[in-house]
Amino acid sequence: MLYGDQQLQADTSFPAIIDTGSSTLGVPSQLFDAMKEQWKKDLKNSTIDCKTDENFCQVTDQCSTITQSLKPIGFVLSGKVFEVPPSLYLF
Repeated sequence: MLYGDQQLQADTSFPAIIDTGSSTLGVPSQLFDAMKEQWKKDLKNSTIDCKTDENFCQVTDQCSTITQSLKPIGFVLSGKVFEVPPSLYLF
């Protein structure tokens, strides 16, 4: 898994499950923890709350305000990177 061009965990792979009936992204907890740290760095001017719900992070800012500060999430499947831009992973 990538955040921008940075690999979140070196030399680690996980099985992928693609559910076309879901609009959420699920990742292993260690990757989500690494992602939260990156978000905190990128959103240093915002208060990010990842404690109220440990499976979901939230900010009080509008998505349109923070989208520019965040990077795409990339999934590597069979050697190809599939990117999800912030505008699609923000809720």
